[in-house]
Amino acid sequence: MTRSGSRYWPVLVAALTVPLAATWGAEGDVLVIIKDRVNLRSEPNTEAAIVEKIVLAQKLTEVARTAEWVQVRLIGSGGAEGWVHASLVGPDAPAIDAEAVAAPEPMADLESFKLAVTQLNAAAKAQGYDLYGAVTALGKGLVQVVVTDRWIESPESFRKGNLEALFAIWDGMDGGAADPIVRLVDGAGEIVMERASAPAAADASAEP
Repeated sequence: MTRSGSRYWPVLVAALTVPLAATWGAEGDVLVIIKDRVNLRSEPNTEAAIVEKIVLAQKLTEVARTAEWVQVRLIGSGGAEGWVHASLVGPDAPAIDAEAVAAPEPMADLESFKLAVTQLNAAAKAQGYDLYGAVTALGKGLVQVVVTDRWIESPESFRKGNLEALFAIWDGMDGGAADPIVRLVDGAGEIVMERASAPAAADASAEP
């Protein structure tokens, strides 16, 4: 299990509480990477050459967009330009004061994760969005979070980025199993989405 959850707390807050009604996706918009080591490719497809790997929280300027890919220019870092999959970026969220949502220290157990989710939901509620319900540990590294209808009805890109951010927090806990899993369910207990650790032998170059 990694120990990076608290390191990326500000960007996790942004990824989890982006205004759902906000309009974004235009040339010149500032975006942020919501997963670590994202492939920046020379063309908008998974077969294209990888220009470089982009780290979590890197800011980008949007240049152009297709249905599934975004052409971007890195802010700083030499200003490299290429394409990233749309599911791996989100809008920058300056409306959220990440420093005001303090990360629990130490993040060591289920109670700390519950506190983190509660704080994140409070930040979302301040913008008019109630996103989460009960958090329950089901054993063997599996934690279950109830999500609201508003969360379920949100855009797919938001839901995917949101799950990745929740997983990063749970994965960053100091306690728990070596193979953490985050499961999101609706009010009736039906599974909506789930995120587990990727197999160690996964080929990173095959990712978008």
